[in-house]
Amino acid sequence: MRKYKYLIPMVLTIGITACQANPEREVVVGKNKEDFQNAIVQTDDEPKSPSIVHYQDSYLGSDGKVSFEVEADVDYFSGQTPLLRVKPHEITPEEVQRWAEVLFEGAAPYDPEIELSKAQISQKILKIRAILADESGLWENAGSQEELDDQKQYWEEELAYYESIYSSAPEQAVKKSPDWSFHPFSYYNPDIHNGDTSEEDSTIANWVELNVYADLEGEMVKLTAANNFAEDFTVSSLLFVSPEILYEQESLAQTQEEAVITANQVLEKVGLEDWVLYSAKEISDFGGSAYYALKYVRTYQDTNMIPLPQPSCINSKDTYSPNCYFESLEIKVSDGKVREIDWMQPMDIVKVENSNIKVLTLNEVMDRCRDLMQSQYTSNSTRFTWESEKAYNEGKYLIQINEITCGLARVKVPDTEYDFYMVPAIFIYGIINNNTAEAGGRYNMKSPLLVINAVDGSNIDTFEGY
Repeated sequence: MRKYKYLIPMVLTIGITACQANPEREVVVGKNKEDFQNAIVQTDDEPKSPSIVHYQDSYLGSDGKVSFEVEADVDYFSGQTPLLRVKPHEITPEEVQRWAEVLFEGAAPYDPEIELSKAQISQKILKIRAILADESGLWENAGSQEELDDQKQYWEEELAYYESIYSSAPEQAVKKSPDWSFHPFSYYNPDIHNGDTSEEDSTIANWVELNVYADLEGEMVKLTAANNFAEDFTVSSLLFVSPEILYEQESLAQTQEEAVITANQVLEKVGLEDWVLYSAKEISDFGGSAYYALKYVRTYQDTNMIPLPQPSCINSKDTYSPNCYFESLEIKVSDGKVREIDWMQPMDIVKVENSNIKVLTLNEVMDRCRDLMQSQYTSNSTRFTWESEKAYNEGKYLIQINEITCGLARVKVPDTEYDFYMVPAIFIYGIINNNTAEAGGRYNMKSPLLVINAVDGSNIDTFEGY
């Protein structure tokens, strides 16, 4: 039984006749390039006023063992709904410099490669000698005499190295100014990249990094940027991290609202004004540190991108494989300061394909939702992996859909190397219960159960990322 309530601003209740599961109805799961290309040129000329719809429905899955209950307020697409073409953004040295100026708070940046002082080298020599003298401690990390010998050889070589450079070392450690250039992966990771030409090593052949450090409050903080533009794997990221010792240990010095203001001020200074707060949470870990975890989403022409779990496979040769992570921005604020920023896979707008694309009606989208849920969430589905619970519940489940969100999702442009569409989409969230609601929610899904392309009704796979 499906029911609507339109809240605009008076509540109008509209009853809809019951819809039974129809196994003969076509289930739109795959992608059709021609249909989608035809759809993206369709403009919605009809005026749309903001409205919130209270949507209700219930139905059984295709095998009769999974029940679905839908009840949620839906703020459906209104106003201008864009469809854009985007491509991965390449982090520039100028951006890293701007971030360093803001986040290092005036402290001098320096290169990760530091020439150690005599005192620092002396401490390392003493530490290594103590390790070599403690054979029982070495045995704790060795499974055989051969592994013990390998450990001894490693530490003996380390000792010989530091003893050899001690006499020429300066009295004070020398910090080099950064050259503000990106370098190959091996520049910062010489022990990992050792000339191996294996398949695993080939994934970092195009990887470049720029790392800079600074000393804040007596502790070292790090800013690292990375770009990798390979045929099967693309990534761009900027990460600022502080050691946990700088996190407020006993209590948070700010309210959550003040922490958001602090983070927003930093985002404005580094040039990320088109990101808006999505969620905020207070975190206290077992080590005693405390912080606010803030998640932001990108806004494209007044429409928010909705966060998705990062794809499980990003280097597939499939036509629609994403080949790169989803755009994301997460910030940690503690003791009145931004302590961490993780900016992953930013995108550049290439073209506005349609500034006001025609989308399916809510009724049409929810019909697609019903068909897809019935076909994908069966008692034998790989989405239910709890074999012991299957036996206990005789393979029966109740899925309660309690949140339906509208926004933009990213899908690959077929037959292109790096281009993507940002498409209007519907995000379906809910709780998977053990057989009945009385049994209690088994899994309150933080990621969507289903994502539907609102242009053509196709399924956007949240596990594969396309």
